[in-house]
Amino acid sequence: MGKFTRRLLLSGLTGLFASTAQAFSPFVVSDVQVRGLDRIPEGVVFKDLAIGKGDKVDQQRLAEAIRSVFKRGTFQDVTVARDGDVLIITVEERPTIGLITIDGNEDISDEDLKKGLSESGLGKGEVLNRSLLDKVTQELERQYFAQGKYGVKVEVVTETLPQNRVAITLKVNEGQVAKIRQVKLIGNTQFTDEELQTEFLQGAGNLWSFFSKNNQYSKQKFAADLETVRSFYQNRGFANFKILSTQVSITTDRKDVYLTVNLEEGDQYTIGEVKIAGETRVEKSRLTSRLFVASGALYARQNISASRDGIVRILGNDGYAFANVNVIPEVNETTKQVDLVFFVDAGKRAYVRRINFLGNVKTQDEVLRREMRLVEGGWLSNASVQRSKVRLERLGFFSAVGVETVPVPGTDDQVDLNFSVTEQPSGSVNVSLGGSSQGLVYQFGISQNNFLGTGNQVGITLNKSDATTNYSLSFSDPYFTLDGVSRSFSVYYRKTDASKLSITSYTTDSIGGSLSFGIPLDENRRLRLGITAEQTDIITGSSPSSQVRSFFADHGQDIAIDPTIGFETLSLTGSWSYDTRNRGLFPDAGSYHRINAEATIPVGDLQFYKTSYENQYYFPIAKNWSFLLRSSIAYGDGYGQTDTGVNQSLPFFESYFAGGGSTIRGFDDNSLGPRDIIRTPATEIGTPLPSSNDTIRIDNSAVGGNLRLVAGASLYFPNPFSEDSTSTRFSLFVDAGSAYNTHFDYSDYQELSATERAKIPDFSDIGRYRASSGVSFDWLSPLGLLSFSYAFPLKEQPEDVTRNFQFNIGSQF
Repeated sequence: MGKFTRRLLLSGLTGLFASTAQAFSPFVVSDVQVRGLDRIPEGVVFKDLAIGKGDKVDQQRLAEAIRSVFKRGTFQDVTVARDGDVLIITVEERPTIGLITIDGNEDISDEDLKKGLSESGLGKGEVLNRSLLDKVTQELERQYFAQGKYGVKVEVVTETLPQNRVAITLKVNEGQVAKIRQVKLIGNTQFTDEELQTEFLQGAGNLWSFFSKNNQYSKQKFAADLETVRSFYQNRGFANFKILSTQVSITTDRKDVYLTVNLEEGDQYTIGEVKIAGETRVEKSRLTSRLFVASGALYARQNISASRDGIVRILGNDGYAFANVNVIPEVNETTKQVDLVFFVDAGKRAYVRRINFLGNVKTQDEVLRREMRLVEGGWLSNASVQRSKVRLERLGFFSAVGVETVPVPGTDDQVDLNFSVTEQPSGSVNVSLGGSSQGLVYQFGISQNNFLGTGNQVGITLNKSDATTNYSLSFSDPYFTLDGVSRSFSVYYRKTDASKLSITSYTTDSIGGSLSFGIPLDENRRLRLGITAEQTDIITGSSPSSQVRSFFADHGQDIAIDPTIGFETLSLTGSWSYDTRNRGLFPDAGSYHRINAEATIPVGDLQFYKTSYENQYYFPIAKNWSFLLRSSIAYGDGYGQTDTGVNQSLPFFESYFAGGGSTIRGFDDNSLGPRDIIRTPATEIGTPLPSSNDTIRIDNSAVGGNLRLVAGASLYFPNPFSEDSTSTRFSLFVDAGSAYNTHFDYSDYQELSATERAKIPDFSDIGRYRASSGVSFDWLSPLGLLSFSYAFPLKEQPEDVTRNFQFNIGSQF
């Protein structure tokens, strides 16, 4: 039986069919056999061939069939042979990719590169296509070119693996970012090159380029700079400003870039007539009030955009969530004016069908739903949606809150609101550590701000240290009533050895309880009223201060005979707060104000009052950058008279202190403020001398004051070592302030000699404030909140105790 073989090769570049034998006459196929298949099913080849038993084939049809097989891209060689009337197809499968390795890349991560390769069809398990591999290599180079790395080189190395597989290694030599040597502007006459280039993110460089990298070329930044220049002109009246062309010239060594921008400034225009047209659905006067453009003013694109957004916002707040506002400019070349028509299509008012919550595994739906400022069935207000989102963020239960407005299928006036939350630990086991001149101070406490997902707060404190013993139980229900009135109560036992806290020598032993109610006045304002009952016993130390001695004497007790005194007090408390901060944790916008007042009522043994005011102002600067200004003032005094007829004063154990992490960092806790003035009577051979001979010594222990002033400023910025801005942050800070005694009077010491009087500081002098500066780091870790600060004094007094490093540690669960 005669036999001849015909080999058909399809060139990848020309797509031509070539023959290795002489032509043959057409024949009818009695059978088709496919040989060489490994992982690809036979049916795939038969489908592409489209030749079966009984088909008549000739040279042209066979060539077309082989082209179809090659077109799939899974074979690198196809051979056709004839054995009588049997058509034999022999294929050689392309290898598959078993492993992809990328080496040498730093600016673009392996994950991002492999994702791009996979999207291009080059991934693990895919068939190796060398032409595609070349295109992918070019695409990688293009990505680096966009970052200004024109010297990048990508080498592809393939290694044969068993089972017809290959390993691909992409060796990347990124090279250096090309430096901008010159930015040339052509066509600007109204503004100088210097004025325009100050708006650029990139430039030829300056002394700060080593840190800012602003002289490194980036295609994306260049595009942003062009848009900045366009906005610069169009916000200053040049409505027809154009960028005619740009040119990026690269030196032969690919290290330097020269940028050229050809622009056409055009004429300067003013605003002509301003109209609002269309279906407004609301009073036009309300929309007009949101316009930031006026006849006669310079044409400014940003003001036009702000006006459009203002109209959309008003309509959105009134339920027209899908309102469309188009700005139609009419240019008058003669008068150089632009008439503006804001054409409004309010559409239908949208209503909320359902409010859904996603991601709240622990927190009950009711806790989220009561923070909503819109209801199902009511119209959709964009302002209320955002307000609801902010209220959820301020709960402190969630690390992230998102909201999506989803149109209801089949309707044009209903939407569903989907709030998605990411829960974070709301319970904590707190441990505070800090050093002082008296040794280690620590505390332990347990609190749960979202008890069993109900939103209620439960706290248990078990504090035992060298200086303090504190046992307390507290509970707060933020929605004691449906309209948001909260109820809180606490019971506590406290024992404090003040001598071990840099305070004068005495011990307080207190037991008490409190009850308070919080009343919402509006979205941001809240009033809190409460009552506190307390029993306090005071035990003096071996060397009580003059303040302690005077306090005992004022209440008719001789401290030398009985060093213990007890009091029962009943106090009324009240506070007013105003809070617009955007988050409960790590806020970066808004403000906080709080006024506190406390006063004992005359039925108790002591009569005094305390008031305070504090504020915080957050100013967002850029993404994850913010500036904080804070201040506080606290003042207290007594009223009425004691049983001995002496005017009451603020009890020494209620005094204010300063110093430490919560007031002025860089100074030891409670170490700032008035000190005890120890006056020693002069004697001579046992005979008292006139008081003018008395000597003065200032004790190292603070006794506190009835006034405290604190102020500070902080610049918060993201952690440069981590991309997570929700749990870590750094800040540079300045703190200032101190505690004072407003009743201090030098005349009490006028009979002393000038030398001894000079030893006594004026504890009422505001100029004796302290100041410090430093850096702090906050981390909401899995173990809780960790706060570290390192500060150094900017202004201090000789008696101060400084402490540079301070920290607090908490553990969350």
